[in-house]
Amino acid sequence: MEFDSFSGEGQDRGAGREVATSWTCDGAAAACEIQKRFAQAMGDRSNAEVSRLTGFHPEAIRRYRLGRTPPASLLAAMCDKLGVSAEWLLLGRGPTFVPPQAS
Repeated sequence: MEFDSFSGEGQDRGAGREVATSWTCDGAAAACEIQKRFAQAMGDRSNAEVSRLTGFHPEAIRRYRLGRTPPASLLAAMCDKLGVSAEWLLLGRGPTFVPPQAS
């Protein structure tokens, strides 16, 4: 079986079947922690919902949710549109969410 660490999917080349596998990380330990927090911040939201909020394609959201390293622009959009704390998302410190700003 070959394993694709970017998509989080394995494929049994002999049988030609896709095999479901667990979440995986494609980078260094710090990047892996950001990826895990990214998935946590999404919570129960669907890939389509996060796509609508952030402007990223749903397939890209799916790949990042499975463990591919998200770009800084998506992390910034998560903070802005979902109220996620940048300090928590990047460093794992402080509260997960920040209170909405009064307008």
